[in-house]
Amino acid sequence: MRVALTSESALLFLSTSEAALVDAIAARIIPGDDRDPGAREARAYLYIDRALDGAYKHYQEFYRRGLAATDAFARAKVGDRFVSLPPEVQDDLLRAMEADQATGFDLPSASAFFLTIRGHVIEGVFSDPAHGGNHDCIGWKLIGYPGTQYEYTAEEMRPGADLSQKPIMTLADLQRTIRERGPWGFNGTSGEGATRGPGGRR
Repeated sequence: MRVALTSESALLFLSTSEAALVDAIAARIIPGDDRDPGAREARAYLYIDRALDGAYKHYQEFYRRGLAATDAFARAKVGDRFVSLPPEVQDDLLRAMEADQATGFDLPSASAFFLTIRGHVIEGVFSDPAHGGNHDCIGWKLIGYPGTQYEYTAEEMRPGADLSQKPIMTLADLQRTIRERGPWGFNGTSGEGATRGPGGRR
């Protein structure tokens, strides 16, 4: 089990064992390691836990049943809990779930559960860190996305512009900077050539 809970990552809905299972599934959906981070390093499980206690409350029973069925399928198929299995075996089980060939699922079906958790893992990797995932902006760094910017220069708005060197800003960064410097020209510019505010108004 790779989930290590801290005061910042205390669970709101998932049990510790459920969080470990979500983390293990996420680690196979977007694999990674310390040098090339993926969903585990981005703490996608924490995004899902937060969402299940908030906007995705209607998925609570769906997850409880789906996670229990995933572990039951792993035990029936290979005789051990999903989190204890080698990555290649976990991949085989997830492929069976995606193809709706896994046994022991009812509501949700195996494919419905896999596709839902896959979508939520992706959200957890690429959403703003304020929502619990995308730790250290791992997902944004992966795709060269600079985050929640208040303004872009005309050059930066051109198709194909490379924004990978632009300092990443999270919602928290943006809010702090606006408080410190005011809403205009907070990137240290006079505002010339920048698009600002809704609809590009200055």
